Amino acid sequence: MVFGDRAALRRLEGIIHPRVREQIVARLKEVKDKTLAALDVPLLFEAGMEGMTDRTVVVTIAENQRFLRLRRRGFSEREIIGRLGVQMAQARKKALADEIIDNSGTLETTREQTQTLLNKLLGETVKES
Repeated sequence: MVFGDRAALRRLEGIIHPRVREQIVARLKEVKDKTLAALDVPLLFEAGMEGMTDRTVVVTIAENQRFLRLRRRGFSEREIIGRLGVQMAQARKKALADEIIDNSGTLETTREQTQTLLNKLLGETVKES
């Protein structure tokens, strides 16, 4: 409903984003002694929350696959266009990210990229200690 009405979307984001930020802060306090913590925030850049992280990782997908996957999840073409139309372009997110995982391939390929990145981040954390 809100994807066709930018004013309604902004109102909704004004309600949701502060609460998401509060939850993130609370959860980060809970895990402050951990080696590594990950946040799954689809609108991280759009909500201006990237400053809450040390590093950002963006998961991308080829545009045609992105559309097809959303269709398979039951979204209509109109719904997809509406949702994607209010999101930051993937190219912009990639430019802002510290790391990128390309989710265009197989699940196994995405898992391998994720494991490689996790190993890299854990290695960097160990070196800093």
